[in-house]
Amino acid sequence: WTGTPAQPTAITQQSSTCSCRNQLPFILTLSNTNFDPTNAMYLWQSSPTGANTWSNLGTPSGLSTYEGAGQDSPSDYQCLILIQNPTPTIITSAIVTISNSYCPTFAMNCNQNNKIDNFILPGDFGTIINDQATGCSTNGYKAPNPSTLVLIVDKNYAAQVSTGGDSTGMFITIWIDLNNNFVFDNSEIISSTSLSGVSPGPITVIVPSSIVSGQFGQHRMRVMLTTINPATSCGQLNGIGETQDYNVQIVN
Repeated sequence: WTGTPAQPTAITQQSSTCSCRNQLPFILTLSNTNFDPTNAMYLWQSSPTGANTWSNLGTPSGLSTYEGAGQDSPSDYQCLILIQNPTPTIITSAIVTISNSYCPTFAMNCNQNNKIDNFILPGDFGTIINDQATGCSTNGYKAPNPSTLVLIVDKNYAAQVSTGGDSTGMFITIWIDLNNNFVFDNSEIISSTSLSGVSPGPITVIVPSSIVSGQFGQHRMRVMLTTINPATSCGQLNGIGETQDYNVQIVN
């Protein structure tokens, strides 16, 4: 080529990722690279989405690709390219954006007697979660369906859970991502219960106004059955169990 090369484009095959134990890595590459790559150097940069405040991802390299282990928040990415031939030139790629998503949780062993077989939670305004005889989900994780459960802050609800067998030694933990940052923090636990027997009694669920702090509206709820307490809300479990996610709306 002669003259100024066209602007390359940063691309990725994964439009979203998650920060859960770096569960979902991503790869950045370049397209429309109509320049001489001989001795070219590449420096990838990231910025919070829309902020245009760029930080270097490592140091300049002869490799045009970048593999990220995950991200904590939605981010923009671009690549600075130092071209040596025919004259030294620095060009900046077009930006690609990777959004955040919820990480699935994979149980090592969801089996006949250690699964969330029934989960029933009546809410308000005629809404209810009524999952019965659902069996083991693929990889021990069930994504939410389109329906939404409505819960009122500071109100007690009773959830019914069965595991398909003797639940002794199992724990049910429930989180709501109240700040919608795609992470279920320990401060967002609304119920943590030790189970026992074939038909455990009702589990009390309450969303305290003290942790909501005005964050009403649509959120994601995670229900996890584990042999570990406290449970880890994401990533590979070290035991048996299952995870199910739901959509909830918190109202005052």
